[in-house]
Amino acid sequence: MKISNSYYFDHQATCPLDSSVFDEMCHFMVNSVGNSHSSEHAFGWEAGNAVSNATTKIAEMVGCDPDEIFFTSGATEANNLAIKGYGFGTRETLIHSSIEHKCVIEAGRYLEAQGGLKIRSVGVDTEGRIDLDELVAMASNTISMFSFIGVNNEIGTIQDFHKIADICRRHGIKIHADMAQAPLAMNLRDMIDCVDTLSLSAHKYYGPMGIGCLYIRRDVQHEYSPQIHGGGQQSGMRSGTVPVPLAVGMGKASEIIMQNTSERDDMRAVNQLLWDQIKKLDFEVALNGPSLNDRHPGSLNVSFAGFDSADIIAAVQPHLAISSGSACSSGTIEPSYVVQNSTRNFERSKSAIRFGIGRSTNENDVGNAVAILDRALRKISEIAKN
Repeated sequence: MKISNSYYFDHQATCPLDSSVFDEMCHFMVNSVGNSHSSEHAFGWEAGNAVSNATTKIAEMVGCDPDEIFFTSGATEANNLAIKGYGFGTRETLIHSSIEHKCVIEAGRYLEAQGGLKIRSVGVDTEGRIDLDELVAMASNTISMFSFIGVNNEIGTIQDFHKIADICRRHGIKIHADMAQAPLAMNLRDMIDCVDTLSLSAHKYYGPMGIGCLYIRRDVQHEYSPQIHGGGQQSGMRSGTVPVPLAVGMGKASEIIMQNTSERDDMRAVNQLLWDQIKKLDFEVALNGPSLNDRHPGSLNVSFAGFDSADIIAAVQPHLAISSGSACSSGTIEPSYVVQNSTRNFERSKSAIRFGIGRSTNENDVGNAVAILDRALRKISEIAKN
């Protein structure tokens, strides 16, 4: 999509706020002052009803009950609550994959540093799929939890939830899925029975920044403890006033996802066009991750042989928004460990570029973006020759 004079191709970092989501939020930003936890007056009742309705919409998208949804500030907090908040008991090991989001990796490292918990990492194949044979070999009654990213934020890989669940359930291993990228990629209802906890972030699917949620299956909620203490809101699982406008926005974004069932096919078609045009450029390029028919429909990650991703990203500014990987890092452009751990190729990771297609991205956007990219690559090549 075009914003001012720039083309936005970084929808896995964040999506623009949907106008209808903003419209629904506006009333609670301007005309409603109620705290949803204030039960003594009409303002609180209105706010409470709004949060309840939003929770119901999110639960419908996920395929669960509203009392299994707990609002957080986003998927990072939700992932931390799912991991740090779990009572590991006598089971001493947490497993995650080698291509997890950094918040999962760092939450595990924190617990390991506190003592009493071991962290193990399971590998992935060249397309980013979890090595199920390796997972089978690791699984035992000493494993407390397996945490994995269900739809990868860099290379778009969609994991096989049912096979993972089958392996883990045999050993009583809790399953946590980071599903921040999933709403635009798949029907969450198809896999809800495969997980115990699930994280979402509204701004990844055209909702507002600053809010997400953690689904916790009802029959395991007693095994989880809050990480934020205070007034005991949300059944004591996460204290703090729920931000009504943000909750309403997340609910509306979830409702739109359920209504726009054809947009995944539309995004996939535009994404295929982007890949086809990039392949026609006079530069050696490789696709990272699965085939375009078997990944997040708006995700394209490619490596340009002989280039550095930082140089490419700098050269297309300010006309084209692309990235080298996750937006949740130190702010420096560094080789993608996701690409490196899946391709086993450091050079591929150094030149990896992530393009993120959105629901408004069209053929004209693709043509202009590829033209900008082509000019940038040629310019970098000329500078390298001199």
